[in-house]
Amino acid sequence: MVGSFASLGANVAVAEPGLIGRVVAAWPSLALIGSYELLMSQIRRCAEDRVEPQELPALPPDLAADAEAEPVEPHDGQEKDAAAAEPKGDGRVLQREAWRWAQQNRQEDGDLPSGVAIARAFARSPRWGRLVKKAGLAGELT
Repeated sequence: MVGSFASLGANVAVAEPGLIGRVVAAWPSLALIGSYELLMSQIRRCAEDRVEPQELPALPPDLAADAEAEPVEPHDGQEKDAAAAEPKGDGRVLQREAWRWAQQNRQEDGDLPSGVAIARAFARSPRWGRLVKKAGLAGELT
């Protein structure tokens, strides 16, 4: 914003000394500042209209057991690695729950909810929701 006003001042300072010359020199900077403010007001309005995330559904007993499982310890001299330290169920418990939620909350025409809707239901990013939907459709979450 400060840079825009500095540009406006510089344009007016080097313009022709008459009123019309200064107005013409100021116009591009004023138009940019105005369009930026219009854009920001739309972004603020969209941010206010966002739907609050729904409360997370309870995990079914079989998934709750996976979420609370102890990490797998290496044996017989095996090295610890990231895969061995993950809880039983390969760390995709929440993704599986989101996929089940998506299957249970199909749209009226039978289509699955969008990745954004899945993400909102679980208070996650839209990218996470799209990845859950893609993995579910590929059969990775069954």
